[in-house]
Amino acid sequence: NEIKVTNNKGKSRTSKKEPSVTLEQTTNTVTSTYFKITKKNPDEVNINNFRYVIYDNTNAVIMSHKLSDNEEVQNIELNNLDPNTTYIIKVVGDYDIEDGNGTNKDAVLGETKFTTKPLSSLGYIRVKSGTVEVTSSSATLESYIDISAVSPQLIDLLNSFKLTITDDLGNLVYERVFDESNIQEISGGEKFIDELLDLVSGTEYYVSFTATAKQGKVVEDIPVTCTFK
Repeated sequence: NEIKVTNNKGKSRTSKKEPSVTLEQTTNTVTSTYFKITKKNPDEVNINNFRYVIYDNTNAVIMSHKLSDNEEVQNIELNNLDPNTTYIIKVVGDYDIEDGNGTNKDAVLGETKFTTKPLSSLGYIRVKSGTVEVTSSSATLESYIDISAVSPQLIDLLNSFKLTITDDLGNLVYERVFDESNIQEISGGEKFIDELLDLVSGTEYYVSFTATAKQGKVVEDIPVTCTFK
């Protein structure tokens, strides 16, 4: 609206206040994060193409999604993120505050950085293992992952699991690897049996387990604890 007056008065133009949003991270995990988006639009400016955009640490857009035009508060969940990675979330839109400058295209109403948790925050893989039969030259080893003591999310992200047996000189005696192709054979707590042959009587042997977890493009070593019986 324009106001025209004469004599000692000038000409002015009224405009609306720019809309904005606040971003509150409500939950953060290894693979996902949750935000509460609160819109502040006291002059009820019409916002078109209202959406959030996620950028990775190279400033590449990895996802974009439309937001509701009518809701003042919205909760969003961002999934399939890489662990221990910093991202930027921006809420953008097109609007005209009627100041004579036309429509602001892709205007940023609010933004913030956030970092997902590392895979190591999920804790340990816990294994129970022991010999069920031993002779002077062989042994039978029975092992399983104690899933009752492991984070279900870590079990879901388990990428590889390795059993290694060495002698008292550090020489590799036996190795067994479960990878992405067969990790499901043990990820439910199933027992796995290993027959160790050609052992030397009177020699000490050492059993160790290692594991990795994977989310997105990130693979991390996961600590393993073993209870040997």
